[in-house]
Amino acid sequence: MALSSIRTGLDIVRDSEFKLLAGRQIGLLTHPSAVDRRLDSAYKIFSQAADVKLNALFVLEHSATTIDPRSNIPVYSLHGKNFISPM
Repeated sequence: MALSSIRTGLDIVRDSEFKLLAGRQIGLLTHPSAVDRRLDSAYKIFSQAADVKLNALFVLEHSATTIDPRSNIPVYSLHGKNFISPM
């Protein structure tokens, strides 16, 4: 398989014009390595989607719960003091 034919899940969602998510409000669990084949981040891809309302970001880094200054979207650390493990 040629490397140029490999598509990530992000590529597939974007190439489908977000049809499965159109009109929905979503929270995105993401990480810095969550990128598409052009190395655009999942955050960038979803925040620029016209028919998708990105309401929250959930991150795996050890950081305080905060607000993303670029988008005003709340960012929640899954390692934060308010996270309750299902186990």
